[in-house]
Amino acid sequence: MSGSSDNVLVNPAVPNNNEVDTLLIEKFTGVVHEQYLKGENLLSGFTVQEVVGTNMVSNKSIGETELQTLTPGQDPDATGTEFNKNALIVDTIVLGRNTVHSLHDLQNDFELLSKLAKNQMGKLKTLEDQMVIQQLLAGGATGGAYDPYANTITGGVSRVSGHGVAINVELIDTLAQANDPYKLVSAIEIAIMGLVIQRVPIAGLKCIVPVSEFGLLVDYGFIAQTEGGSNESEGTNFSGLTGKLKGYNLPIMGSTEFTQMKLNPHDGATNHLLSNDNNGNRYDVTSDMEVANAIIYGSDALLAGRTINLQSDIFFDKKTKGNFIDSWFAEGCIPDRYDNIAIVGSTGAAANTAVDTKAKGKAKATKTYA
Repeated sequence: MSGSSDNVLVNPAVPNNNEVDTLLIEKFTGVVHEQYLKGENLLSGFTVQEVVGTNMVSNKSIGETELQTLTPGQDPDATGTEFNKNALIVDTIVLGRNTVHSLHDLQNDFELLSKLAKNQMGKLKTLEDQMVIQQLLAGGATGGAYDPYANTITGGVSRVSGHGVAINVELIDTLAQANDPYKLVSAIEIAIMGLVIQRVPIAGLKCIVPVSEFGLLVDYGFIAQTEGGSNESEGTNFSGLTGKLKGYNLPIMGSTEFTQMKLNPHDGATNHLLSNDNNGNRYDVTSDMEVANAIIYGSDALLAGRTINLQSDIFFDKKTKGNFIDSWFAEGCIPDRYDNIAIVGSTGAAANTAVDTKAKGKAKATKTYA
């Protein structure tokens, strides 16, 4: 008979039919998915291809069509079109695990359950957000240099003819330019212009900067509320500060994970958890990435794939007499359209003269340069 005696308490929410584990998994899974939506959620800005039965995600790039004039009495020439395939292999499962030695405490203490889920999801989201930032920087590193005064792009890699290249704005490696708000915002604007002249729609672009760079731009009035006219940031995006870049109406975020990736790459480990020999340690943070100052990107910047959706489980281990709480998934991303990525980094051996020239014009009314 189910019920509570003077000395034995029975939880009325749990029927006496061996369904305790089922109820626990259902409750825990709900908390996991709630927490997974939080964080900076940078991957939500891209199309994530979910595949079953394979660990490869791919797409194709199509080159431009050549136009010609029609001559009366003559057949038009047939022109070829260039194709390129980009493929991503998802080859690593990432797991979060906690253990609790009392099932009864786990079931009834929702505070404990919530904290376990937050801990696991927080770590998974940190991993994912930093993966996105690192791969955007990797794509930007292939870029060319844009001169806004000559209106030329030098260097850079494109997928096919007709596609543009990434833009890489190099500031002097002493940080003298990056620490100057007029030069920093000038570098970001040059990066944006380098994409726009390649017919990349500005309406779909976004900007990410570390928190220190975001604060610097806010202090000097380069970041405004959505309505403009103010140097205040527009609320928060969970752990990221957000606003609009004045003059371009471009969403800009001060990213905690961008900052943490620079300060403590891979959480102090030698390699990123997603890196391995098979992918050439693709997700590792390089020294150039550690001095990055800004990323501008569009929705086609990355090819992202997921072979195992977020899953969770609670199970009892007879050997340890403990209950384990697991959460895991398998995903990855790589650069896709290079002309959807522009970066600013303090990697140059000399000062960027185009940035200095633009900064002088921008600061003419408020600051004097030698």
